[in-house]
Amino acid sequence: KILENRLQGSHSIWGFKDPRTASFLPLWNRILNAPGTVPVFILAVRDPAVVATSLKHQVNREEVITELQWLQRTTDALYHTSADCFIVHYEDWFTRPFELAQGLLEYTGLHQYFSGDLEVALKDVIKPNLNRAIYDDYKVQNEYVIKLYEVLKDCREAKFDRQKLMAEVKKSRKAMNGFKGWCLQERKKHDQLSKVLKRDFEKATEQYEKRIKELKAEHERS
Repeated sequence: KILENRLQGSHSIWGFKDPRTASFLPLWNRILNAPGTVPVFILAVRDPAVVATSLKHQVNREEVITELQWLQRTTDALYHTSADCFIVHYEDWFTRPFELAQGLLEYTGLHQYFSGDLEVALKDVIKPNLNRAIYDDYKVQNEYVIKLYEVLKDCREAKFDRQKLMAEVKKSRKAMNGFKGWCLQERKKHDQLSKVLKRDFEKATEQYEKRIKELKAEHERS
């Protein structure tokens, strides 16, 4: 319903950005297909080493975990769209912003509605200090992250070797699926611990309420 209202209320083209969408694309595709909406996908790619360093600074997440997060979301996005998307490398905004922005306008169809000065618009948002990659020296450890990013470096905008890219995506997903057992094992431990904590909490709450009643009764007798 929210999607229908947004699409109907838009006078041009409506869109949104959320990295987590990558993992929910099967759901989004079903929702979009219902009213016959044809989605256009834009995949924003950033050097995984920079992503790892950034999240380490921001939320103190270990780099090895962040690497897997990058791999999961990137492969999800490419797999669920069959790489039918416009690939934007974050770093390109600092080397050829005008060309990249023009390509985005045309690919999305927004060029029909944009009447401003593109150079002025870019000047307000593309600032040199946002290119933090030049300050980091972290080296990615995961070989599948390294290999996928190497292929992605040659994939820009809408013209690239999809077959080569998807082949690497499938290799990564196969490798990740091979280790799902560890994830399931940890989830099982988590569920068991949650049950124990819930049971202990309910027991403690029961004892607390019982003691409160006893204290009230003693107070009334006195």
